[in-house]
Amino acid sequence: MKKSALKLTLAFLLAVCTLTGCGDSSSSDKDSGKESKVETTTAAEKTTEESTTEEAATEGSTEEKTTTSKDTDASPAAEGTDFKRGVVENNVYTNEFAGIKLTAPDGWKFADDETILKMMNLGAETAYSDNADLVKKIVEQATISDALCMNSTSTQNITITYENLNKNIVLNTDTTADDYYAILEAQLSAVPTIKYTKTSGPETIQMAGKDFLKAVFKAEMNNIELEQAYYLRREGDFILLISCTAYNMDDDISTFENYFSAAE
Repeated sequence: MKKSALKLTLAFLLAVCTLTGCGDSSSSDKDSGKESKVETTTAAEKTTEESTTEEAATEGSTEEKTTTSKDTDASPAAEGTDFKRGVVENNVYTNEFAGIKLTAPDGWKFADDETILKMMNLGAETAYSDNADLVKKIVEQATISDALCMNSTSTQNITITYENLNKNIVLNTDTTADDYYAILEAQLSAVPTIKYTKTSGPETIQMAGKDFLKAVFKAEMNNIELEQAYYLRREGDFILLISCTAYNMDDDISTFENYFSAAE
């Protein structure tokens, strides 16, 4: 791994370990052949490695623009759901669907839409298009990367991701936060380039006025040790996954929880 890409790679790789990586899965794909959870984790593990080089290429693009859709009315809902993308204004992310707000602390910035869409293998033209059908592709993804907030001077970051249970062939509409966590933990343990060690959890905690399933891991890669906390809950037909990554942090990683509040 090149040193120039290390910072961003760490931030993304540790934060974007979702079950299917990036991309879209149609309903027909889901109907034609849902594999068992144990079998499908193998494919998920592979996508973790594949996403690294793509995400590393976005280095340097997070500093100038601020992010997601700025008009909630312009953000379409995922088919058959009330889900809409979150909105970032004045360095505050708000998602009314999940009822959560993330206020970036001093020195932190949200990634721009182009970076977020690259995480989903979608081009920038999707976000800035006037074509409603094109824009709708964003919320019809199996895995929706909705926000990435990064400390400008370190690898500390927070990502917010939604797994669409109607689109993700690995999951189904009966999937709970506990089910998702079990698959996630298995996936992390199988990542060949990173050694994950669970240090606490899973346990139920309160954050932003809601119950979340929380687990904390130590991650070791290239003689670098990081800490990562995962927060999971089910919202409608989506699994909300919040991941917080810290490196050489004096405070406990749970400090990141204070950045979240209930959406008004």
